[in-house]
Amino acid sequence: MTVDLLETRLRELDVPTPDAGRVSAKVLARRPGRRSLRVPRLVTVPAAVALIVVLVAYFVPAADLAIADRAPWGGEILRWAGLVGAQDRITAVNTSASSSGYTITLHGAYADSKRTVLLMHVSPAAMPHGFVTDQFARSYRMQSAALNTDTGDVAVQFEGLAFPDSVTGARITVHVTDVSGPPSTERVGGTWELTATVGVDVARSLPVPAGGDLGPAHFRFTSASYTPATVEVDGVITGVSPTELSRIVPDDAKGEPALQMLLLDPNGQVVLIESASAGDQNATEISLVGYRTIGGNYTVRVSYYGYGSFERTLKIPS
Repeated sequence: MTVDLLETRLRELDVPTPDAGRVSAKVLARRPGRRSLRVPRLVTVPAAVALIVVLVAYFVPAADLAIADRAPWGGEILRWAGLVGAQDRITAVNTSASSSGYTITLHGAYADSKRTVLLMHVSPAAMPHGFVTDQFARSYRMQSAALNTDTGDVAVQFEGLAFPDSVTGARITVHVTDVSGPPSTERVGGTWELTATVGVDVARSLPVPAGGDLGPAHFRFTSASYTPATVEVDGVITGVSPTELSRIVPDDAKGEPALQMLLLDPNGQVVLIESASAGDQNATEISLVGYRTIGGNYTVRVSYYGYGSFERTLKIPS
């Protein structure tokens, strides 16, 4: 086929021509669509990244912990706080607030699944009172405190931080509402707010110790765990009522409970800081919480007046 013949055939093809009026009518009849504002990528991407960084920094404060200062701690304040075994886990903070003639400095913070401990200094020396909130606006009550009236150093313990702080870390705010003494116990109101970012040590499970029987009381342990600073053992007592367990046995002083439970560290020192029980006439739930000082064998000692005692061992890694 020659080129001339192909051109002739193309000219003879019957190709319908679109009606210009109909095409215009269709275009005009279309509903106007929403125009998208196209932002250059070099602007959009950094803005999105900045938003993500802000959200992570606020709700997942553990992201900040890689650059948090950590300092060695020593002295009596660690013993008061029960942080001898976790001194390398304390986050250095060093922020201050002043009100009503008192300056409160938050030197360090430690948190695990059972308790939150703050190392503070109050000048002039006084006992702070207040509560802690986390980045989710949840409140945690103050449980105990120890003050050196000569130096103003104080260790304050609060409730353990709730999930998901154990995963994300916590951005806490310490709200001190008043201080007291010495020498007067009168409280002085004020507003002190101190912030810190702290990691939360998750408890690690231990083998559950065997139960035991003391007279009519049957003891069954249900869990055991530890963190760098804390040891916890939980269990259930059946066979006797809570009233019987809590009765006071007379002695030469003020008397003592019929049931006594202790937690001792590898050096034989009592490290129990909290003993709690709850339940009904059929079962009493018990919880023992103590300081972890060093690694080694910790002893749970249970005694029931008139029926003897038994001990169980918890092997906690160094």
